[in-house]
Amino acid sequence: MVFRADMGQLRPARAWLLRALEFRSSTQLMIAASIWLAALAWVRHLALPDEGRYTDIARWMVGSGDWLIPRMNGLPFIQKPPLYFWLEAAAIGTVGASPFTARFVSLASGVLICVSVFWLVRQFADEHSARWSLAALVFNPLYFGGAQYANFDMLIAGLVTATLALAVSATQSTSQARTLWICAYATAGLAVLAKGLIGIVLPGMVFVGWAVVSRRFDWLVKALSLPGLLLFAIIALPWFFLVERHYPGFISYFFVYHHFERYLQTGFNNTHGVWFFPAVLLVGMLPWTIAPLLHWRSFLQAPASSLRSLGFVWFVAVLIFFSLPPSKLVGYIFPLLPAFAIIVGPWFATYRYRYATATIGGAICVCALLVATYVIPTGPIGLAKKLKEQIPPDRDVVFVGQYLFDVAVILDRKTPIYIVDDWSQRAADLPDSIRRQFTEGREFDPMSAHALIGEQELMAMLSKGRHMWIWTRRADLIPENSGLILVASQGRYTVLRTRD
Repeated sequence: MVFRADMGQLRPARAWLLRALEFRSSTQLMIAASIWLAALAWVRHLALPDEGRYTDIARWMVGSGDWLIPRMNGLPFIQKPPLYFWLEAAAIGTVGASPFTARFVSLASGVLICVSVFWLVRQFADEHSARWSLAALVFNPLYFGGAQYANFDMLIAGLVTATLALAVSATQSTSQARTLWICAYATAGLAVLAKGLIGIVLPGMVFVGWAVVSRRFDWLVKALSLPGLLLFAIIALPWFFLVERHYPGFISYFFVYHHFERYLQTGFNNTHGVWFFPAVLLVGMLPWTIAPLLHWRSFLQAPASSLRSLGFVWFVAVLIFFSLPPSKLVGYIFPLLPAFAIIVGPWFATYRYRYATATIGGAICVCALLVATYVIPTGPIGLAKKLKEQIPPDRDVVFVGQYLFDVAVILDRKTPIYIVDDWSQRAADLPDSIRRQFTEGREFDPMSAHALIGEQELMAMLSKGRHMWIWTRRADLIPENSGLILVASQGRYTVLRTRD
């Protein structure tokens, strides 16, 4: 889409396509990459649980006006820092909630990675290599999917990449080194606000490793910047202290439990062996992983360079770091995708079948997205869209047994939705689950937990004549003599309401 070619060696139709899509300026190139990443971001409904949950939290932030404490159905959700929610809430507050605005932060982060990688490779190699590094990103199915998925992973990957790009560039500059270092500290501060300590651990680990491999220990000394550290502290620290003041014990909960215990202990969801991420990368980045494996000798014998060593250190460090803990999710590995592009881009720039690779990669991206549209589970969103205008604002909405995040986003209620479940246990006694997250919120802020009710409380509310709309997968919980009216059904879900 974006690369120069010897037109005489191509079929006429293909040559015409390349001429039509070839961009002379970097700005045009980035606009084209942005359009490609965003063009189909509206197609899928919000996936559960992540996309629906994080969009509902951002929606609640806009509606409540509380930009300090992220809240899930009115209860504090403080296991994640706020930057992602701030950005998504700003998008929702500007243009409203939709699948596209829900994914805006991930899309923008994907573009940030494209800009950072292109800038870095062009500095160390050349324009042609930079363009093929960009191709290895935007036509990479794993990257393409991540840029269209509303969660934290692409944001932290984007900020880690920007931090490293600025820091590495600072080592190559004399006149602008001080400014670049200060900017690197600023993006590292934002990275901490995006996902906690890995915002500084990952870029720090990669940069130190690169300096050691390059035997340039003076870079480590030059990296120390008092103004940079001050700016980092101003950006990253205030939110944590404000929340600790609001909810004592938060610092321990956030850093000890959600950082160190999750990293070191078992008992969390998504447990996989060390094989998991290599398998994800091998399959998820097809077809870009095929050619380097088939031609591994020429790939490994490519000329050594500072850029190549940076890419390998970056790739290996992130892969090992996330392979050690037992709990693994696909998105954790996104921060090494820029490293992959940095490594393979210059090699693909001279590879004979590079255009075929990019074309196949783009086709896989589109096909995978269309398949995901029908495969990824969602709640009864068709019912939610149909019934939203029928539910008066003064009526209570009840979810029985499960909080339907995507339905909550569509209904856009200004008050908490009642959730019927067993809330008798402490959070520490529950497995890693949505129910545990609600219970943790209740333990931090019991006054906000009135919407967490049990079956007996629901029956008591019905007996008192409360006007309710009840969404359930277990209609058997509702007695036949309750006087409820069947409104509609969709798949396993049933909507009931009380008589007016």
